Amino acid sequence: MKKIFLLMLAVAGTIMQTKAQVQINGELKTLINQSFSYFPNLKESQNAITAAEQNLDLTKMNNLPTVGGDASYAYVQPKIVLPFPLGPGGAIENFQFAAVNNYGGSVSGSYMLLDFGRLKANVEKAKTALQYSKQKHAGASGVYHLLQRHFPEKVH
Repeated sequence: MKKIFLLMLAVAGTIMQTKAQVQINGELKTLINQSFSYFPNLKESQNAITAAEQNLDLTKMNNLPTVGGDASYAYVQPKIVLPFPLGPGGAIENFQFAAVNNYGGSVSGSYMLLDFGRLKANVEKAKTALQYSKQKHAGASGVYHLLQRHFPEKVH
């Protein structure tokens, strides 16, 4: 009877241990899959490409003309009025030095005619930065695709 009890105890222990290993292996597989799908270098290179493209667009915009406008209003108090002899016969009338309501406005525009190659050099620099970012992304994505090719069930 003792032998049967010990045998049952051993079988139950083995089953419990196997079940625990299966659970741990499942958690381990999940962590491995997450680590394969997490590529900060790939995300960083994608962000660098986006930033370089936007920088190139901004650099090209430096060649566009600029237009600006300004409007203003001022209410001047106290109203300064002095009596002066004006008109025929020296009739005294009130003379106001400044208007109480002052309006102002302006429109301005500019366009660079000569920049002595500065814009062209900046555009070339931005294009080079974009090309570098794309090459860096190609290297990072090459590693990702290599892992995907060899471990297709782990890389999503």
